Amino acid sequence: MMRVTIMPSTITHLFQRIERHPSGPVRWGEAVPERHGGVYVVSLTADPDRLAGASMPVAPIDMAAVDSWLACAGSLSLEGERPTAEVLGERLSRFWLPDEVVLYIGKAGASLRQRIHDYYRTPLGKPRPHAGGCWLKVLDNLPALWVFWAASERREHDENVLLGEFVAGVSPVARLSLADPDHPFPFGNLEYPQGHRKRHGIQHPHR
Repeated sequence: MMRVTIMPSTITHLFQRIERHPSGPVRWGEAVPERHGGVYVVSLTADPDRLAGASMPVAPIDMAAVDSWLACAGSLSLEGERPTAEVLGERLSRFWLPDEVVLYIGKAGASLRQRIHDYYRTPLGKPRPHAGGCWLKVLDNLPALWVFWAASERREHDENVLLGEFVAGVSPVARLSLADPDHPFPFGNLEYPQGHRKRHGIQHPHR
């Protein structure tokens, strides 16, 4: 079924596309009880139906976190040069979608509980145990984010459907505000589908 109306995505709408009801949410950092594999979404809001008042017009970049990233990633470069924290922070902010509440879409092959726990505890700039979605860790509102999930045996398919539906709903105005309008993924997602990456210019051996 083709999407008729282009508009920002609620959690409920996305999960309807994979015929699932979102479980949760829990606050960022809190344990997810689901021990089966599946898909999950990190959001600005705890209300799965909410858009109004939940999105943010400007990326809440935590410059101290950006400084820490640069300190632990000595080989990180931007367009081939070593950036300052201010320059790197500005580049990251240009991938923020101001009217969306979904910040990251991911999957877990074995256990959602373990995968999301690994996401929480992986330091920014480190490759393991879960480096995906690391951009979220430069946000100053990270502890205020929410995690929704759904168990699924077709997690790769469902992750692709969720990402595809999100991309289809990005408004033309929001898309054109991006540094890379051809890849309007959630802020924390760098690739969709496989082999198609955001053109962000950040070179890092672990990403």
